[in-house]
Amino acid sequence: MSHQWVKIENRTSIEYVNGVKEFLNVARHTLNSNGLTPCPCSNCLNSRLQNISVITSHLISVGIDKSYTRWVHHGEDEIEEEDVPHNDFVNIESAGLRAGLEDAVGHPLFDIGPTNDLIGNKHPENARYEKLHEALNKPLYEGCKSSTLTFVVKLMNLKVMNKWTDNSFEMMLKLLHEDLPDCNNCPESYYDVRMLLCEAGLGYELIDVCQYDCAIFYGDNKDAITCPVCQSNRYVRNKIAHKKLRYFPITPRLKHLYASRHTATDMRWHKEVRKDEPGVLRHPADGEAWKHFDKMYPNFADDPRSVRLGLASDGFNPFSNMTTSYSMWHVILMSYNMPPWCTMHKSSYFLTLLIPGPKSPGKDFDIFLRPLVDELKVLWGNGVQAYDEDSKSLFTLHAAIIWTISDFPAYAYLSGWSTMGKLACPICLEDTRSRRIRGKQCYIGHRCFLSKTHRWRNSKEFDGKKELREKPRRFTGDQILTQLADIPRRTTGKAPSNVDKKRKRGANELNWSKKSILFELPYWSKLLMRHNLDVMHIGKNVHDNIVGTLLNDPVKSKDTTNARLDLEDLNIRKDQWLRERNGKFEKPHANFTLTRDECVEFCKFIKSVRLPDGYASNISRCATDSNTLGGMKTHDCHVLLQKILPVAILPFLNNEIRTTLIELCQFFQKICSKTLYAKELEDMKTGIVIILCKLEKIFPPSFFTIMVHLCVHLPEEALLGGPVSQRWMFGIERRMGTYKGYVRNFARPDGSITEAYVVDEAVTFLSRYVDDIETRFNHDERNWDVPTTQHGLEVFTNKVRILGASKFELLGEYVDVVQWYIINNCENELDVYIEFRCKERDDKFKTQCSGVCVGDENDALIYYGVLLEVLELDFILGRKVFVFRCKWYNTDPKGKKIVVEHNLTSVDITSKWYVEEPFILASQAQQVFYLNNLARGKNWMVVQRVNHRNIYNIPEHVEDEVLMNDIFQEEESEPETLPLDAVLAVRNRNVVADNLDDVDDEFDDDGRIFLNNEAILDSETDNDSDNPNPNSDDDDCFA
Repeated sequence: MSHQWVKIENRTSIEYVNGVKEFLNVARHTLNSNGLTPCPCSNCLNSRLQNISVITSHLISVGIDKSYTRWVHHGEDEIEEEDVPHNDFVNIESAGLRAGLEDAVGHPLFDIGPTNDLIGNKHPENARYEKLHEALNKPLYEGCKSSTLTFVVKLMNLKVMNKWTDNSFEMMLKLLHEDLPDCNNCPESYYDVRMLLCEAGLGYELIDVCQYDCAIFYGDNKDAITCPVCQSNRYVRNKIAHKKLRYFPITPRLKHLYASRHTATDMRWHKEVRKDEPGVLRHPADGEAWKHFDKMYPNFADDPRSVRLGLASDGFNPFSNMTTSYSMWHVILMSYNMPPWCTMHKSSYFLTLLIPGPKSPGKDFDIFLRPLVDELKVLWGNGVQAYDEDSKSLFTLHAAIIWTISDFPAYAYLSGWSTMGKLACPICLEDTRSRRIRGKQCYIGHRCFLSKTHRWRNSKEFDGKKELREKPRRFTGDQILTQLADIPRRTTGKAPSNVDKKRKRGANELNWSKKSILFELPYWSKLLMRHNLDVMHIGKNVHDNIVGTLLNDPVKSKDTTNARLDLEDLNIRKDQWLRERNGKFEKPHANFTLTRDECVEFCKFIKSVRLPDGYASNISRCATDSNTLGGMKTHDCHVLLQKILPVAILPFLNNEIRTTLIELCQFFQKICSKTLYAKELEDMKTGIVIILCKLEKIFPPSFFTIMVHLCVHLPEEALLGGPVSQRWMFGIERRMGTYKGYVRNFARPDGSITEAYVVDEAVTFLSRYVDDIETRFNHDERNWDVPTTQHGLEVFTNKVRILGASKFELLGEYVDVVQWYIINNCENELDVYIEFRCKERDDKFKTQCSGVCVGDENDALIYYGVLLEVLELDFILGRKVFVFRCKWYNTDPKGKKIVVEHNLTSVDITSKWYVEEPFILASQAQQVFYLNNLARGKNWMVVQRVNHRNIYNIPEHVEDEVLMNDIFQEEESEPETLPLDAVLAVRNRNVVADNLDDVDDEFDDDGRIFLNNEAILDSETDNDSDNPNPNSDDDDCFA
């Protein structure tokens, strides 16, 4: 008897339920003495004995093994192989995708049996997933091992990963369809592929928009023919709207995160896995804003599945052509429940709104946020039912936006506070300290942040006056609502009848232009930090101000003629006033700008900079023949500001100016760290005020744009929100580049982006369930590595990939030194995916990957050097150890070969140290790079540590589990120490073979050493440190 009901996908259908009852009646006759029988579910596969109750639960919640059509384990007779029908396509390789489709569907409660137990069951939406199930159960062609859906997902994944054009993909599909066997099921066009995969996507809604952005035709206005504000016609013709808003509902996407077995566990990470360390900030959950929200709303906080979202927005030109004026805006949501490496991954960004151009929404931004805010109200209030794959149960899903992320213009659109004019600071609000100078507003007066007794308050050197004002207040949400209560309602849109109706503010009126729609969220006014200042753009602007002024750039310099006249107006720094000579005015050289010769030397230094592979772009190319810097991207500016500029200015400027600028650079280096410390941030709150006050004594008032002023608020925001690496725009800006690449139809860029995003979303989701392909989740890093091999002792755990040619040579005089070092250094700590190159080869590259440093146990003494050779030591039983032979510089603090000034370490590269002990384990190497110290001469180099973007030093709660192989390793660890004297030969192109006497002949055939010129390392950082050192952790989070 055949039981084909087992192949039914819908486990809530009458046919499937009746089949389960049929099976249970048969299974009851095969119970053993303990009341158990094999369970045929897709997990147990008849290999585990269960009782009838458990089997019932498994068959409904997990499903029966679809190949179990003859119940041979439950009393039915086996049949001959030739009697088995082969018409149905059963493919083991499709099991992953089958699980993906199961995760993609809804999960209502299912009631079965007399006990009325509620079982979490997955209920497919047949109408929506019918095509996908059909493609999954259909072979690509007769006899093919792959299903049509598996083939399409793999093919589309290749297109996404390799950025194939639509035209080339279409041509390939036609070729495959023609050359595959007849009657194949290969799609004939890219359109067919999109139509199939869109079934797995989560869709979007089209909402008509008034041509003047006055309103959207949504809710009560859904059926309106004319705009309710300007009365303009909704349609151009034939019900074709002027503009369309694309809305991607967030609720089904959040449900997917919990329904997928690949992400459900990560959505609890912030509470169940993250380790809380007092005074240490590594995640937004460590910040005061998160903790305050938990205290205000304990019911929301008690469930670790409650989702905290960040909202990011920015505008972009979809044509990648700056000569074309077009501004399209997007709104992205990301979940902070997950660990940082998942939160900031591009697959975790949910495109929610795509706002059409060609003009920026401006103050009418709230019009487009309406559908999202309505959905967020539901998620906050009653919530929605969702299925948690991790706990196999239903729960009520709640979500809340905890802050927004944007550049400064978008900050004004989202908050309602105008970021222009005399009150431009959205933190100080009405207490903003500013001054009107020639042609612009400047933001000086940072002495008000000093203590009342500070001596600088009484000085007139800054702006010609004493500073008697109080420190600006920090306004609460309730105080802001009070201010907003008096704001008159403005007419929305850009209709011709509304353009000239700009409301004039009174002399004492604040900068509020509207009440943000986000205040409709019940919790919004209670948040400690509603909007983030973007450190990415702030750092970029500060860099441009400093470098442009230092090099006297005609475009970016703040030392202009008007700036000198401003000094005269303020009656300060008379030595910098314009001087009249022979009827002409000349501008005296300022002590904060470089001379022409110094500019030449500065640019020569920039051209000499070589950075580690993958650390940044080739900054040396940014130095121009006109002795300025140009063509720098935002990330280049961050690297130059934090790492290069402090070294570049060492031989220039006077000590006061040089020290102040270095302090500002190091401030940004600390604030951008992935690990922050509350005590250090409190010191930085005072330190940045001192730095800005010093700068006010050096630079003219025009230097102090609003971006320079915002630096004073960054430490406070870091205390509230945690590391800036999870609150800045780097990832959002990259995502905009992806959207630009989606545009194929330049007449309808928003439609191109939408359709491509939906398909990409489906491919991203389904590719998680295909094991044998490279996806964006498992693709190799830039410097990829070999798999780890385990051989008992940790010293034999290798994560090194050798590159370059090599040859065999004997180890010779170094045999005893190498063996002694290996025996005494069996711990394994190194950074992840680092490329090292030997010095001789490294000198031929534009990048620098030969710098090495090693610290002792307490980091009291750090050794700096360069890599000369990479040795691969082979021991018996296939065990290997990788060793670096290095040239070490003399870093003895008692000597004169190392100098620390301005927190910068300089070493004399002509010095030598530990010549007889040049070896370290590859696992101990930390990467550094060297910059010329022009102030001390050509033999001196400044050492800069490399902080890699993919390293997150975050401790986690790990369950203490005793594993069998752990016990086995402990028992077998004794003999693992035997082969350490098995070293015989070295494969090397430089070392001379000269000594065979120290080699034990017993291991002639088993031990040898290989030496190469390049290695790529991989390791696990030690995340369980109980005593973090705030002075030693300055991880830069470069995007």
